[in-house]
Amino acid sequence: MRSGSTKNCQNERRSLSWTWFEEIRYKKIYDRLLDEANEVFKKENQLAQLELLIKEREREINVHKDLVIVERKSAEEESHNCAIELTQKLIREKNLKLKYESLINKTSKNEDGGEEKYSQAYYVIENFPRKRGISKTRGWNGLKNC
Repeated sequence: MRSGSTKNCQNERRSLSWTWFEEIRYKKIYDRLLDEANEVFKKENQLAQLELLIKEREREINVHKDLVIVERKSAEEESHNCAIELTQKLIREKNLKLKYESLINKTSKNEDGGEEKYSQAYYVIENFPRKRGISKTRGWNGLKNC
């Protein structure tokens, strides 16, 4: 009987040790499976964060692009306004040159021809007292009915 019970005991020990080894093996496999699942979740999380970062950068780039476009349009408008102002000043300069030249030509003709020794302003001032009835001897006090 002893031999039967010893065999039984040995079989029982073998089955217990086998079960224990299998449990350890399953636990290691399960732990490795959990570690791998955690790695997958970490990678998915990193991927999601990178996608969010990319979208945010794209938005920033679009905002910057819009600002550059607005600045360019503003610069073009300012350049256009400066060109218009320059053209107006050049036209004004040309007109003033023409007036000056015509005035010079007029005065040079008058000096050459001897027609007019004084400017128009001189004659206006000279005739003012006569028009208003101011006598030269009595001054401004001698005004007639103005």
